[in-house]
Amino acid sequence: MSKKPPLDLDQAERANPSFSSSSPNPNFNTRSANRPPDYFNYNPPAGLVSIEFAIWLLVLLVCFMSPNGSGGLGAIVKTDDTFVGLLRQCSLTSCQGWMSTAASTSSSSASSSDSATSSATRRSASLTTRDLTSSLDLPNFFLTTGLASLVSFWMITITYFIFVLPRFFTTPPSPSNPTETDNEGRIVRLKRSYKVFAYRTSRIYLFILGFILLGVAGDASWKVEQAGGEGGGVGIGLILLHASWILTFLSTYLELSRGKIRRWADLGWFGFTCLPCAAKLKVRANKKWDSKSDDGDGDVDQSTGSRSGSRSGSKSGRKKTRDRSKRNMV
Repeated sequence: MSKKPPLDLDQAERANPSFSSSSPNPNFNTRSANRPPDYFNYNPPAGLVSIEFAIWLLVLLVCFMSPNGSGGLGAIVKTDDTFVGLLRQCSLTSCQGWMSTAASTSSSSASSSDSATSSATRRSASLTTRDLTSSLDLPNFFLTTGLASLVSFWMITITYFIFVLPRFFTTPPSPSNPTETDNEGRIVRLKRSYKVFAYRTSRIYLFILGFILLGVAGDASWKVEQAGGEGGGVGIGLILLHASWILTFLSTYLELSRGKIRRWADLGWFGFTCLPCAAKLKVRANKKWDSKSDDGDGDVDQSTGSRSGSRSGSKSGRKKTRDRSKRNMV
């Protein structure tokens, strides 16, 4: 029985160019180069679309709802007669925009010193408003946190109505084929490019939006802490802000997840597949996950949540490469 010579790495690389001794997976170079783009999570579940609509609605209420209306729904800080939102300050009967806050504060202090015939109630209310305004530095608050809230509103508006909703009602983009690109129409290529752009951009926007809303909610909470000594309390708008950034990070996780949680979101009640009117959603979700099991995608093992498929694939690839190298040497 003849003993086989040991495997020479240099000879193996010359015999099989895809073999790389420096790579932990010898078949990694050819597999990653030929791997098509992955649009597995292109279609969001109905529950995720509903959550993102709720985020848009919460940010809309906090930014544009009058702080003294509907029980102080848009107020961040409130007292008995003063309501402070992200973009304006209101009393019980009137509101002041963020551009006129500094001028109105100085004029109100001058008028209060000149009016000697005002009642004790009006002096008390004016004193409370002036103390609350001076402790919060409202002009700076409106110019920083208020403008950041406007940015977050337009980001969630663009993300939801321009990117997420088209993804929900359309099919995933098919992988581009170089041999068929010239034969396709211009409109078909534009549609595919828009689908790819919407899929990638919406996930990035959600991730960035979560941190913006977290910063806005954190600064607003600090303002409430500062106003506590002047009798200021927590407004409903602050609660809505904290709910919005929590829901945004939850949406980002569901967008990126490929394991059991995303499978539950697509196939369970979160995807509204139990409703009789959502039969198409159930068929689309089943087709999505059946195709993943048929393709043998090893990103996340559904039973253990680990990446066992990728490890087993790398081991089998190394074994096949070694066998081919030995046959070429014999």
